[in-house]
Amino acid sequence: MPLEGGDELVQCTSRICAHAMTVSADDAQWESMVEYEYQVLSFRRDTARGDIRRLLAEHAEYGHWELHRTRVYMGGLTRTWLRRKIIRPPGPGLSRSR
Repeated sequence: MPLEGGDELVQCTSRICAHAMTVSADDAQWESMVEYEYQVLSFRRDTARGDIRRLLAEHAEYGHWELHRTRVYMGGLTRTWLRRKIIRPPGPGLSRSR
């Protein structure tokens, strides 16, 4: 995806299972895994901050991504990790009834 000024944007997507948490409701406890999908955006040194900010805001607003991590490397490369929850419907044996 080219940015204004001819800069190139590199994107990669991968899915990772992580963040175990215990949920309790009505004296019943079960452990669930929250799954996140990650997207890595890399920007060259000469990419304007305004362009980076605009692109990250668009990802957050329209793609429901949240900022996970940003690193600036020697040489000026900026790499940003975005994540969003993967929501799956419960399986046949996992439905909750009241």
